[in-house]
Amino acid sequence: MECFDYNGLKIYYKKIGSGRPVIFLHNGGNSHVIWERQISFLSDSHECYAFDLPGYGMSANPGIRYSLSLYTGFLDEFLLRSSLGPVTLVGNCIGSAIALRYAIEKPINVDRLVLFHILSKSTVRDGMIGPVFRATELIPTLRQMMRYTLGNLIIPEVIGKYSIKLQFGSRGDKSLELISELQQVYRQKGQLSALGDILVDIDSFEILDHFEIPEVFPKTIVIWGEENCILPYKSGKKLSDTLNPHRFVAIQGGGHLVMHELADEVNPILSTFISL
Repeated sequence: MECFDYNGLKIYYKKIGSGRPVIFLHNGGNSHVIWERQISFLSDSHECYAFDLPGYGMSANPGIRYSLSLYTGFLDEFLLRSSLGPVTLVGNCIGSAIALRYAIEKPINVDRLVLFHILSKSTVRDGMIGPVFRATELIPTLRQMMRYTLGNLIIPEVIGKYSIKLQFGSRGDKSLELISELQQVYRQKGQLSALGDILVDIDSFEILDHFEIPEVFPKTIVIWGEENCILPYKSGKKLSDTLNPHRFVAIQGGGHLVMHELADEVNPILSTFISL
């Protein structure tokens, strides 16, 4: 793992391969390990960067506010300092939100977008934490109180295991190695703070619900597991209909970690799209 310093935050990433650059951004709560099967598949022809987002994995977690603007800011700074040409951004959940929001702000820096399960205000509302979202919608300060109350707690092992289980669909490989690695991530102090900030900052994601890709914009593909209970397929399809990407792919039996569990199906789609 290599390290990148952003405004005093140590942000870690894995770099492997050579060729056209591809940056991988994981979902909230997890780490770069969800992309291991994509990195292995692409590294012969692409230079792959897989980040532990600020607040997760090996990256710094000092308890600051983790906003969407912080995430796009770190990405912009990394691209600037690394002198990378237009890059392909591959994201899952909040990683897709970061990628899409960054492309809206600076499309010239992006070659392709591969967006798994885009986190937006509407997809969160309809997902697993929807009841919490709706219960606190009229009193946003409740979200901040929850964030500060739970932020320093360590996720209990039984809840961690259940949370990982929910991210899988009915088909594909549920790797024990991946589950073990994610359990270790969940045991780190501060994970709930970063997750809680998604809810606190959710209004900044609303732009993604209404954005329609203009004529001049990076080529975009949206991929959604049909059995995703974190961000439901129905909401994802509705968001995608508004976004109007160049391609939309539904993966039957896939969950929130479809890139891992059904990598044999996902990788050819990914490779073909980013090589166009």
